[in-house]
Amino acid sequence: MLIGVPKEIKNLEYRIGLTPVGVAELVKRGHHVLVQKDGGAGIGFHNDQYQKAGAEIIEKPQEIFKRAELVVKVKEPQPSECEMLRPGQTLFAYLHLAPDLEQAKLLIESGATCIASRAAMFTGMSSYYWDLYFSILGRSTYLGARFGRSWLPLCQYRQNAL
Repeated sequence: MLIGVPKEIKNLEYRIGLTPVGVAELVKRGHHVLVQKDGGAGIGFHNDQYQKAGAEIIEKPQEIFKRAELVVKVKEPQPSECEMLRPGQTLFAYLHLAPDLEQAKLLIESGATCIASRAAMFTGMSSYYWDLYFSILGRSTYLGARFGRSWLPLCQYRQNAL
């Protein structure tokens, strides 16, 4: 499968849909991964780390949305991203559509299959996914509250633990 990971564009969002370790795991299983240039820079992941993991670095998000069969994001797609989704494509992202009718309409109009990451359950993987998700969430919440944005360089230290 061709998996695309665009840089998050939501205001104050610095995370990225896949870490280099996640990319390496997908590549090992035969998938091809596209990562937007500097997509992980805000949390200490650099382009060369993604390349070493087997990702192809892509300059523009438009190319990722055009080529990818599966688009992986952290947060919900912004209107400009919804417009790039297409029929036959799958989006895996945080989706909370109840308070955002406009986003729901845009996603329906795109014709893409949209999977809410919080609601997804994968046979044999759900435990791993949620353990990892809540481990990162808990660690980032604690560190963020204690040290503010100054904790981000710690991601460099912890990246291989994921």
